[in-house]
Parts: sequence; structure tokens; C-alpha cells
Amino acid sequence: MDLEKLRERWIDYNKSVINKFFEHLSTESKISNKKEENYREKIDFFATQYLIDFESEMDEDPENEDGGIITIDTVTAGYIDSFLGRWLMQKTDKASEKTIKDYLEVLGKFYEYLKTNKLYKEKAAQYNKLKRRLANKKKYLKRLKDYEEIQQQKDDEEKYLDLMREWEYEDLY
Repeated sequence: MDLEKLRERWIDYNKSVINKFFEHLSTESKISNKKEENYREKIDFFATQYLIDFESEMDEDPENEDGGIITIDTVTAGYIDSFLGRWLMQKTDKASEKTIKDYLEVLGKFYEYLKTNKLYKEKAAQYNKLKRRLANKKKYLKRLKDYEEIQQQKDDEEKYLDLMREWEYEDLY
């Protein structure tokens, strides 16, 4: 199977789920166009760059078209931890207090919408863990602060590498 077609298929799937959320927002909620655009950008980035391009295992098993694909409606607390507590900081230049707060806000609303409308495909216990993670702003902001402090140690390579190893393997919960 062509990996690009497979990728596009799952991006389209995620977008269809995301579009339902935004249809709901436009009819049920009064949010500005700017805030809606910010929300959409965040969810699209999370769904495509992180879930499909980073977390999914298309390259490892391209013949198993459903294997290893992480869709937006199957996200668990562990993916949120990995995304907000590590990946966003290490792999992008998008990490900031405001960005993390925005992600927590929009993902909280998004997953609440999915659960309420029975579109979340995981068990209730997984949703409850996910909800707790999305409510714990302090943890992710502390991770960002720690990461930024470690980045200031780059001049001392040995110390920097030790601190990064410790940071990367720190249990988020």
C-alpha cells in the first residue's frame, strides 16, 4: 500500500471527527473566529503532526493499513503526556506557556465533546484519566520550565546530556 495514500486516509478520518466538533462549536458556542482558528490549528497539528506522522507506525508495517494508527478519537492520557510533556518541547519550536494552556483548553473541550456524543472510542476509565491529565496545567508548565532551564546548560555538554536524560525519563504521573 502507498504510505502517502494511507496517511491521507487517516488524516481525512481525523479531520472528519474534528469537523464534527467545530460544527458543534459554531452552533452551541459563541467563540471568536480568531479563537476558533487557533483551536483548529492546534487540533489539526496534534492530529496530523503528532498522532499520524510521529506516533503511528505506518513505516513499520505498511501492509497492515489499520495497525499502528493512532486516531484522534482513540487518544489516551499517555499520548497527552507524551505530546505536551515531551514531544512539543523537543521536536517543535511551538512550546510556550500560552501554547500549552491553549492545547489543554481545546483538547479538554474536544474530548469532552467526543465523550458526551459517544464518539470517544476508549473506555470510560481511559477518558477519566485523559480528563485528569488535561486538567493538570501545573504539571505541563513545570515540565516546560524544567526543559527551558536544561536548555540553558548546553555549554556544558556532559551536564546537559545528564539533565536531558533525567528529564526525558522522569515519570509524568
